[in-house]
Amino acid sequence: MGHLAAVNANEKIVLTKWLYYYLIIIDFSSWVSATTLPSLPLSRIKTLQVPVPPLAIQKILLDILVKTDQVKQKREQANQMTNKILQAVFLRMFGDPAANPQKWGLVSFGTLIKESRNGFGRRRKPGEKGGYIVLRIQDIQKGEIDTEDLNTIPMTDSEIEKYRLLPNDILFVRVNGNIELVGKVALFNLESHEMAFNDHIVRLRVNKSEVESTFLKYFLETNYARTEIKRRAVTSAGQFSVGQHRLATLSVPLPPLSLQRQFGVIVQKTKILQKNQAGSTQTIKQLFNSLLSKAFKGEQVCNISEIKSLSRH
Repeated sequence: MGHLAAVNANEKIVLTKWLYYYLIIIDFSSWVSATTLPSLPLSRIKTLQVPVPPLAIQKILLDILVKTDQVKQKREQANQMTNKILQAVFLRMFGDPAANPQKWGLVSFGTLIKESRNGFGRRRKPGEKGGYIVLRIQDIQKGEIDTEDLNTIPMTDSEIEKYRLLPNDILFVRVNGNIELVGKVALFNLESHEMAFNDHIVRLRVNKSEVESTFLKYFLETNYARTEIKRRAVTSAGQFSVGQHRLATLSVPLPPLSLQRQFGVIVQKTKILQKNQAGSTQTIKQLFNSLLSKAFKGEQVCNISEIKSLSRH
């Protein structure tokens, strides 16, 4: 494709993987030409100065970098597998909602919701600093809230009171130009953070006498619910949206609260495991980035035995 460029290393001087690992640590954003279609000219790439130690040294350092990279990838795969396991547990306990094999009674989604509210509509003004954390669509990732790059907007006390998130609130993406993002959900359980949410998101508070938030969140992530949500989406000006009134008509096979709570206990225990995994993942990422930096500065890096010890965590 014309938007891609191939870079072939002269392996008499530099190994391809050495060049690859060097390129992934470079921030090329300041190199981009400010045109109608931003681009990175090959002529500029060719001016990049690459540290090139002797091939024997490259091979030794690459052996360490590759092994660390493999550990990092395995940890990320383990995190993804944990999420898939919870969906599998949901289906095992409650059955596929599309078939409802256990013949649970059907109720409309709207009867399970005590309160639903669209989020805060104002955006940050130029020059504004600080403020209250307001979640955006990009902060909802794989069913979780990503706290890595949070957005803040000054809000009044009354606005905070109106849009503040409480434990077990469900966040539902109601509008986006990409239909695949509409209906993304997350369960708010970050007690160490005070947050609000923007107007692309709906906050759902459940009727606790009928349904558990955890059960409903995982129900919304099933293939059945995702298909039904897409079917209810309408489009305007290139934006797909699902209004609260359309979501309310979704049929939910509703198992007993006692069974829902058993599932919630399983999720809670799994989340503790995920939290430990997240700490391990962050440690491995930091190590990998540190090794990359040291390798290309010619500093001493850790040995293979240290990498192997990390892989066991």
